[in-house]
Amino acid sequence: MGLLRRAARVYAEEGFGGLGTRLARKVLRRPHPLGGAANSQIPDLATAQVEYARHVDEFQARSRQLGCADEVANLYWYHTIDLGNGLITPGDYDYRSAVATFPFPRDMHGMTVLDVGSATGFFAFEFERRGADVVSVELPSLTDWDILSFERPRVLANLKAATKSGTLEEAYHNLTDGPFRFCHRRLGSKVRRCYSTIYDLTPAKLGRDRFDLVFAGNILVHLFSPLKALDVLASLCKTTLIATIGSAPPRREPLMVFQKSNPRAWWSPNRACMEQMLSRLGFADIQCTGHYAGWLRRAWHVYHCEIIEANRA
Repeated sequence: MGLLRRAARVYAEEGFGGLGTRLARKVLRRPHPLGGAANSQIPDLATAQVEYARHVDEFQARSRQLGCADEVANLYWYHTIDLGNGLITPGDYDYRSAVATFPFPRDMHGMTVLDVGSATGFFAFEFERRGADVVSVELPSLTDWDILSFERPRVLANLKAATKSGTLEEAYHNLTDGPFRFCHRRLGSKVRRCYSTIYDLTPAKLGRDRFDLVFAGNILVHLFSPLKALDVLASLCKTTLIATIGSAPPRREPLMVFQKSNPRAWWSPNRACMEQMLSRLGFADIQCTGHYAGWLRRAWHVYHCEIIEANRA
């Protein structure tokens, strides 16, 4: 039976959820280009789904106990963040175990860090926990996302519906700013938030000429112009730039693949492409320092990412 016929049969018998589950299991069985170590990080689908359901229930119960249930009712949690006092956000991405894979110093006292595309703020708060002075960057509004003009009305309407929002301003609060601000208050954080597109970042906006560490966590895929974005970040980087990209089979040729089907993803550079772009931007020591993998919760598909570290000469 052909692939399309099998997919149609599963959809008819089990619905979209059943089809997604089967595809996810197929992904898990497929060897990953980075080897068995990448797949060994990932629990099986049933275990991941049960764990997530328990996580959501515990978050809701603890929110009621702490009197903040109404405040978080419509907020979207991009990251899983431990806010203390038994309150842990049920994020679609849980990086708590993966963070040890990143080449971040354990002690970051005296360091300045720029976290670009910060979302709910997991990495910004982690840098602060290690002692750094952190600026977290996010877009000023949903309309500042890189979206094709003819797709813009549909994409923005879908975002309003998904976040149960009546306006784009409300959707922006529920999706991005509200979750960050809630975590910021709960943690008693001093992380500074800068609202800007990556292309428009300047020292004047950020309150600092350059940063010891610039972190770009898997954001290049969402940008029309990845090289232009890296050029801006390079100008703000004093010592080290760390970026994450989707994993691909190692190839010598520098490639950047266009993402056709995702309305919020455009380009996937491979490791060779990242190395050459960063080299052209003046970085001398560029290497892949590790990789991590996990479930994208609710969508239930597996992601594999590589960590690229670039240092000034």
